[in-house]
Amino acid sequence: MTLARNADDQERLIQCVRVALAKMDAGEEVVPQEICAEHPHLAGPLAEVLGLTDALPGLQQEALREDPLAGLVLADRYQLRTCLGRGAMGVVYDGEDRELRRDVAVKILDARLFHDEQAEQRFQREAEALAALQHEHVVSVFDRGRTPEGIHYLVMERLDGLTLAALLNAIEDDEPLAVVEHEMHAAPVEHHWPRLCASWSLALARGLGVAHDRGLVHRDVKPSNVFLAQPGRPVLLDFGIAARDSDERLTATQTTLGTPWYMPPEQVAAGAIETAKPTLDVYGLGATLYHLLGNRPPYEGDAAAVLAALPTKDPEPLAKVQPDLPRDLVAIVDKCLEREPQRRYRDANELARDLDAFLQHRPVTARPLGTLARRMRQWRRAPARPIAVLAVLLTLLVAVVAVPVWRQQQREQVQRQVDDLYRTLPSVLAIEGWPDERVLAELRDEHQTAIAHLDRILALAPDDLPVRLWRACLRLDLGDRDGAARDLDAIAGQNESAYFRELAKRYAQSDPDKQGTLAIDLDGLPAPTTPKEQYVAGFHELRNRQQSGFAQRADALLAAASARYLPARDLRLLSIASLADYSSGDAQHALLTKLYDESVALEAIYGRDTARTQAMRGLALLMLGRYQESVAALERSLELRPARHGPHQNLGNAFKRLNRLDEAEAHLRRALELRPFAWNSQYTLAQVLRDRGEFAAAYEIMDHLDSSGSARRRWRHERLVAVIAIAEATALLHEDVARSKAAARRAVESCRRELQIHDSLTCEQLQLAAEALLSGKRGEALVPFLQTMQRDPLDAYQLANLAFLMPLGGLDAEQTAWLAVTIRRIAQHRAEGNAAFVQRLDAEIDQILERFR
Repeated sequence: MTLARNADDQERLIQCVRVALAKMDAGEEVVPQEICAEHPHLAGPLAEVLGLTDALPGLQQEALREDPLAGLVLADRYQLRTCLGRGAMGVVYDGEDRELRRDVAVKILDARLFHDEQAEQRFQREAEALAALQHEHVVSVFDRGRTPEGIHYLVMERLDGLTLAALLNAIEDDEPLAVVEHEMHAAPVEHHWPRLCASWSLALARGLGVAHDRGLVHRDVKPSNVFLAQPGRPVLLDFGIAARDSDERLTATQTTLGTPWYMPPEQVAAGAIETAKPTLDVYGLGATLYHLLGNRPPYEGDAAAVLAALPTKDPEPLAKVQPDLPRDLVAIVDKCLEREPQRRYRDANELARDLDAFLQHRPVTARPLGTLARRMRQWRRAPARPIAVLAVLLTLLVAVVAVPVWRQQQREQVQRQVDDLYRTLPSVLAIEGWPDERVLAELRDEHQTAIAHLDRILALAPDDLPVRLWRACLRLDLGDRDGAARDLDAIAGQNESAYFRELAKRYAQSDPDKQGTLAIDLDGLPAPTTPKEQYVAGFHELRNRQQSGFAQRADALLAAASARYLPARDLRLLSIASLADYSSGDAQHALLTKLYDESVALEAIYGRDTARTQAMRGLALLMLGRYQESVAALERSLELRPARHGPHQNLGNAFKRLNRLDEAEAHLRRALELRPFAWNSQYTLAQVLRDRGEFAAAYEIMDHLDSSGSARRRWRHERLVAVIAIAEATALLHEDVARSKAAARRAVESCRRELQIHDSLTCEQLQLAAEALLSGKRGEALVPFLQTMQRDPLDAYQLANLAFLMPLGGLDAEQTAWLAVTIRRIAQHRAEGNAAFVQRLDAEIDQILERFR
């Protein structure tokens, strides 16, 4: 509507409102066209104020564009500007609080609500309660009042964004997360649509819970009454007519009945007369969540059709509308939409606890509705039938309905048991470590424990391919070649294909002179083409990590199978982690982000966390430098599957980074109890001892640490010895010069050996620092150190070494020049794409260096 400021029209409209209110008080019918007969252009605005636009079926939009209320000032304070829209209870205006100089939203309440003194008193009581209801997910009510002419109004916070109803319209067939990011101008807090919907619903449930604690019931929760305020905060609107659960029964003549698509059945029954209870809001929020997840409301059709269906017909099960939704989230929605109020969550607080449990990957109280439960609900509503007919049908019912339902329940129970066993499987099974390590005697008990766990799953699900494959490989690592061959035969029998037949033959013909995976000849196998074949091939690539390019090949196979075979998507966590381990820079960051996102997405699909998803999430967070967050995930993985080496190793790393060295040492020593040969655990423990200043203990570990393996292990070994020696030399610099120089000499020698294996900028800089310690002339090493820093001037460790090498007596001209160059290089890295600035710095660097060429 346009901003009109015609004072005469405003006064006329006020007079018309007075006449309309008087008619309402007298119980007479209010017809806007009759009241505004002398000024027909005011009929539209009067109908808007009174909430009677339905009474003007022929009203043209042109009549509404000139808004006489625009510019009106209420209570000498709130100036109305443009009309934002019409809600269930009146008209909402964009306005200004002229006293506090802030934007507000002003709702002009539907006059039909206040044609008697009792209703007016109730409105004032509820408005006061709502003004005191402060919650970030409930729209704030600042003020309320009544003009001398009898116009009731509420003053609320002004929100920027859009309603959930508008968002759902915008989504249609588009990718929902992309639409949210576009509309909110920010990335959503969750990267998985069902979890984002659950997080919004949790926020709204908490807001409703505060209202329910105060006895207030909203009674019209729906997408159009939920506002997504930028950058994505859900806020519940239209609390202006909230009822108290102690109120007398409310009818459709006292207030708006509600919106049929989100209305509970009891609000329709018996003429829509119902005491306000929190379960009304639970249903409305559940129906809103159903719409978000299912991309359609629980009931479809026009209002009349929905109102006719509500008393007797259940909505289409959400699990059928969207089969891939997390089971626990579907169970929560089902419980919200229970037909009998006593079967729903008692209030929004109880609903919030289940939503929070789902988001935290804890068990929820709601249970999925099985086939029998749904049919029982239908039977409870079925009209009575003659006893004779019931007796005749009873036998058929048992045979045709009850038996299949019972069988389905048994299948669901078995699947729950399998899911629970899967959840606690080791995070890395039959893949962890190198092939020659997996066959060591120290792992025999660990393998046998895992096999017993897999046996329990196969007893319930004998056709489970991943479990049978894992058991075959563990048996092979234990030397049980016959048992491994039997498992592969079973896989080939269950999955007829040339690939599986040939693979089973290779297991039966395993080389008796070799152990574990090395005994299986995988060359020349038929190409894997189906998702299950690609899963098995990818698994064997991960088993053979000694072969160059194993991670790339495994990831390609598992990526091809992931869309159609969920176990492949789960196993791909390990190939992504392996790729990240061998990457660096932006490529590594992208892989770690993907690893984190995939672990979250899988948990949403499963409806629960698992030892693997939590371990992989913890690993991703650890390698991304988010150490404190990684601790919670890794500890959760150990809760689900205790006594596993990998999570203990990674917790040791995380605590080391957090400088919680006692906890780091405890986890690393536990990791070494489980796998005494673990190279990384010994290596990390030596780092912890170095940080604690226990140099002799750190050297002892390094002296016994096998450095005869890969080139990567050899140079890492030399690097850590050098770092320990430099730390010792620095610590003893002013206490024992002879020991300090001896440690510096050891560091120089280790750096030289590393450079023979691995050309490294970091090693060159370490060597310069060690040589400076050895000579006692730190300034002499400064220029060559600064020269090597030009390739990576932001390296935190080298910046610390630079500070150490700075001579306390001051810098000479060449040292000053190179320091100036280095500072400009750092500035270039921080320029963030400012090409002109970078070019200017390059010219300045050239001018400085020209003097020393």
